[in-house]
Amino acid sequence: MWLVVPALPLLASLLSAADKPRKQPSGPPQIEVMELRVLREDRDLVVEGRVRNSGQRPIRKLVLIFQFLAPGKETIAKGRGPAEEEVLEPGQSHEFQYHLPDNARAVWLLLKAEDATGDEPRVTKPGPYPIE
Repeated sequence: MWLVVPALPLLASLLSAADKPRKQPSGPPQIEVMELRVLREDRDLVVEGRVRNSGQRPIRKLVLIFQFLAPGKETIAKGRGPAEEEVLEPGQSHEFQYHLPDNARAVWLLLKAEDATGDEPRVTKPGPYPIE
């Protein structure tokens, strides 16, 4: 029993440190969808549009993640498209056109994003967007 007592102050300090909120980076990056269109072309889904870094920090190695949804809005396929720009500065836009394999059941597209660190910048206006 006497071994537990010396460990109590250490345990209390660890618990109080866990309760402290972590500092959030100032101005988390955001990806704003400016334009987005999804078309069926031959055997591909063509995703084209323009996004903008509307945050306050640069985004390194942006990757757009496309979730294709069935009529009940269940995810049935995913695709990824890296940005050509190494760094997307605040206010800078990225235009894209990706050709992805078609899935006949896909009727909607939902857009997500990630950066070089694996963080997921918040996407404003992520959809779902109809597949034309």
